Amino acid sequence: MEYEISLIEGTEFESIEPLAVSLSSTEDTSFRLTAKEQGVLPPKPDIVLLRIRLSEFFHTKLLHDYNRLEVECDIKRDTFHRFLKFRNGKNITYVQLAKFSVGARLSVDEARELFVLMGQPLNERNRYDYILLCELNHGSSIAEYDDDLHQYGYPSIFSKAD
Repeated sequence: MEYEISLIEGTEFESIEPLAVSLSSTEDTSFRLTAKEQGVLPPKPDIVLLRIRLSEFFHTKLLHDYNRLEVECDIKRDTFHRFLKFRNGKNITYVQLAKFSVGARLSVDEARELFVLMGQPLNERNRYDYILLCELNHGSSIAEYDDDLHQYGYPSIFSKAD
């Protein structure tokens, strides 16, 4: 499927809110499912494989260059190391994974894999996810991704200055 930012205005989405999901939630969220969603549980996170794939993409896409990681993904070296070292993955958020995916110029399929491993598959019927899919489809920069999010009323994804 081709994802085009220009199609957003004419598309009816199931939801427009960003899904504020991180791996820090250890509680059972099944009580939040609607009747329609019963029986369709999100996949279980696979933190070990997620960490392996992040490391592989860092080496193959960013050429193991921490400067590129900071500039192109807006992720600091120490933060990335925490992604790879925490056993339970509590520190990996949707936004950080999205920033890595866009900055490392992952394909749609590669990014989808990471989000499934995080336990939060991308959904093109969610406007926030659709914008991310558009950016990945076109190989956009993180600045273009941030601009498009602003255009639709979402907050900036850029880290605050120290």
